[in-house]
Amino acid sequence: MLVDFGISSLPIKSENGAVIGTFDYSDLTAFLLMVLGVWKGDPSDTDGHTFQDLATKSRSGGDIPVKLVKDLGKKDPFITVSETEGLSKVVEILGSGVHRVAVVKDGTDSVIGMISQLKILEFFWSNAKAFSQIDQILPLSLRELNFGSAQVISINGDQRVLEALEMMNSEGISSLAVVDSNHNVVGNISTTDVKVCPTLNSGKSALNKVIHSTLREQALYLSSNPPASISSL
Repeated sequence: MLVDFGISSLPIKSENGAVIGTFDYSDLTAFLLMVLGVWKGDPSDTDGHTFQDLATKSRSGGDIPVKLVKDLGKKDPFITVSETEGLSKVVEILGSGVHRVAVVKDGTDSVIGMISQLKILEFFWSNAKAFSQIDQILPLSLRELNFGSAQVISINGDQRVLEALEMMNSEGISSLAVVDSNHNVVGNISTTDVKVCPTLNSGKSALNKVIHSTLREQALYLSSNPPASISSL
């Protein structure tokens, strides 16, 4: 469904219809690493199932309820806001580092929509003229705004796809800058790129061929994420 509908996160409902969390590409990446046996995860029980039991069943081709894998990947807490909540509250939550929040019908737990950081950025960009303070800072450089000063986690294009997936999973991040031998940025790879990996139904050999090849050989960071960078000046 993530691929078919072109979405990055899918709300998960319990049997009574209440949303109990989300499933996204970070969970899918962690699940893939678990099946391959390269990530041991948390050995504690999850709904009565141990991590090892879950991994064993996955490798044997058994059906796995999504509720058991929805929290495998490191991600933001599941946060909801009422449809009557003000925009400032949503901006405050997203500004704290949370990537998305669920909007629920007033007085209920019924999810009627999702708001992401991207959607908020699109909104402010489209309506910048209506917000004088935002319109005033748009001409400023990234250096003046002190953006892009954080340490960048990167991976060389000659490293394996598996290493990129492991790094994103262990660091709890959704993308990596891909660099060449001179540390020049040539692109990026994200957790959404895991969708190009063959499924277990295609055979483990086909899957191993992809994940043990290099990023450059698979051209993942070129096919789905064209290189793009800008100066801080």
